[in-house]
Amino acid sequence: MTLNPPSGPPGHHGLKPSLPHGHQEPLHVGPPPHEQHVPPHVGPPPHEHHIPPHFGPPLHVHIVPPLFPPPIFIPTFPVFIVNPSSISNCLFRNTYVWLTNGNQFWFFPTDVGFATVTGFWWTGNVWLIIVLSLNEIQSFSCF
Repeated sequence: MTLNPPSGPPGHHGLKPSLPHGHQEPLHVGPPPHEQHVPPHVGPPPHEHHIPPHFGPPLHVHIVPPLFPPPIFIPTFPVFIVNPSSISNCLFRNTYVWLTNGNQFWFFPTDVGFATVTGFWWTGNVWLIIVLSLNEIQSFSCF
């Protein structure tokens, strides 16, 4: 008489739990339920939106207006393509802007987003914070 080693997974020892009379084991295909494989997530995290490029200081930094007034002259009108990259070269510099509505003023940009630029505009007496759409800016010149 020969003894065969138990069959089955390690630690199983060939023993099966007994089922009540007349019951059969349910048929299960695939790995055991506690070992189900979940495919990895592909793409951006589910509830996050694309964040446009950001030029300037970290968003949590508090920016104070310039300590001095801008220059007293008005520069000649330049021709620039206005986009986030071009105006980001003027961050934290006195910048003269011409708007599409005809307004023009000294501006001190502190942050450039995908479609806006934030900074301080000179009223003639004081710097006030303003957010401009890049579509509003016809041209600019920084110093």
